[in-house]
Amino acid sequence: MALHNQHVSSHKIKNKRFHELDALRAFAMLLGIVIHAIFWAFLNEPEAMNNEHLHWVSSFIHGFRMPLFMLLSGFFMAMLWRQRHLMAILKNRFLRVLLPLIVFTPILFYISILAWLPSPYFAMSKALSSNDEKQSFFNAENINSKGMMGFTAIQLATLLNDKDSATWLLKQGANPNQSQAGLLFTPSGETALDIARFKGFTDIENVLVEAGGKAVSFNSDYKAPPLMQVDLSHLWFLWFLTLLIIGFVLIATILTHFPCKLPASWLVLSQVRYCWLVPLTLVFQSFMTKQWGPETFSSIFIPWYLLAYYAVFFSFGALYFQYRDNFGEDTRHWWIELTIATVALTSLGQFLMSSEALPKLANDTVTVLFAWMMIFGLIGLFRQCLARFNPVVRYLSDSAYFLYIFHMPFLLFLSNFGLGVSLAIELKIFISCLVSFTALLAIYHCFVRYTWLGRWLNGPRE
Repeated sequence: MALHNQHVSSHKIKNKRFHELDALRAFAMLLGIVIHAIFWAFLNEPEAMNNEHLHWVSSFIHGFRMPLFMLLSGFFMAMLWRQRHLMAILKNRFLRVLLPLIVFTPILFYISILAWLPSPYFAMSKALSSNDEKQSFFNAENINSKGMMGFTAIQLATLLNDKDSATWLLKQGANPNQSQAGLLFTPSGETALDIARFKGFTDIENVLVEAGGKAVSFNSDYKAPPLMQVDLSHLWFLWFLTLLIIGFVLIATILTHFPCKLPASWLVLSQVRYCWLVPLTLVFQSFMTKQWGPETFSSIFIPWYLLAYYAVFFSFGALYFQYRDNFGEDTRHWWIELTIATVALTSLGQFLMSSEALPKLANDTVTVLFAWMMIFGLIGLFRQCLARFNPVVRYLSDSAYFLYIFHMPFLLFLSNFGLGVSLAIELKIFISCLVSFTALLAIYHCFVRYTWLGRWLNGPRE
């Protein structure tokens, strides 16, 4: 069987709707609202950092969510290839992937700033704007107190590339070596000097070094890659997708002229696939820091190994589509895979993450195996439950892209609003997710679904 573009007129193609995979892709997106709600709780509320349950939930979701999404993106990309010419695919993906990244990144940045205004932590950011305001603010506040997003004043000044404020704060006794708890760049945490080196702010780096600043993550040999200062926030995945789509089109063009045979189905649809997928993915996981799941980079710069890591999942998704006529048998043991992943592998992973005696390779292997078993287990589960058309599920699947793009300002506002409320942190997170989801769904229905914005993001809906 040749692997090549079998583009024919649309009336000759039976376009099957993969309702279960549409729903699963939406599920992966909506889990982002949960994980980001936990993230802001970690940054804003000190007691959240000591909550082991929240750490487990966020790590569990992070371990499979984006690999799953990339695999499904590759699957649907291959489906588009079956239905359309490559130039039509490029136009479609430009409108649905790259253009939303270009348009919404700056818009969401300014909306997020507005969402911070009610926060008591925003006062520190405002105080850094002038020496007089700094003086009056820090006469009443500890110079090392936390402000916006959990940063101390010296960390915030460094992140804003405000050399004058950083110099003033250090003269007033700010501690340059206070570290974050591994939420932003690396698991080991970040001091102000780490932030300066990661962003490539050499002037502030020199000021911090002269003041006795130490780094816990990035040493003096570290060189910030170009464009590191461009932050794509939670829309970074659209940039990854853009690069993967370009790679897909290049390979598809080659295969159109030089078709090749598909691998034997048993290599893709049987449990043998773990024998080559896990080692292949492990190659790129091994370049990352010791953690559960892949690293996250929200700048335009992408480490080659991280792009290659996601390319494995994207490419398998595209390959997986070629066997669409034989779906079902490969995931009939989905409940076993989910049980092993959620019980055995997560428990083993927690042990390996806390162990210094065992090699990093052991942790990486379990992490990669967890991602693949969760993916195939969830595909099987959704096939079992959602293979038929369901209007409610279909509606939620349509709305998920819009909800994910715009959820961050809602979470920011609600996390700040809840700072003074005496409720369990888990309940605060639940309320924040529920209110954000409900409000965004109402906005989607009233102002997006049947408008030009809805047609842009998802195509026309009736």
